[in-house]
Amino acid sequence: MCGARQTVRKTSTFSTTSTSFTDVTDLSITVTTGPCPVLLILSSTVNGSNLNVRTFLTFNVDGSDKGASTGGLVSARLPDGASSDVVTMTYLTDQLSAGSHTFKVRMRVSTGTGYLIADNDGEIQFTLVEM
Repeated sequence: MCGARQTVRKTSTFSTTSTSFTDVTDLSITVTTGPCPVLLILSSTVNGSNLNVRTFLTFNVDGSDKGASTGGLVSARLPDGASSDVVTMTYLTDQLSAGSHTFKVRMRVSTGTGYLIADNDGEIQFTLVEM
């Protein structure tokens, strides 16, 4: 039977200087699924410490990053370090085997510091919907 749904809300900003994909703190979901595909959705605001920062995001399913090996699924480069932009990332998995699966949001930067912003204006949301 399919139909699991879960949302994780992060209310604190995440930052990284890592040029390799790293787990975003508190944005992980472990759930037992049926033999079904899963839709993953991330909604957040991003920015960087300066003009040269490019932020890359991906989903990780059971230890495997999705999308391009260095580019992930989504990237953002903002016109200056003071700007921020809304990012929405989605990914539909292939049919998974029935059992426990772990889903994570991962992030890296090209240089400098990248941020997933959670503040008084909004939170970071990571949602899983079993199809």
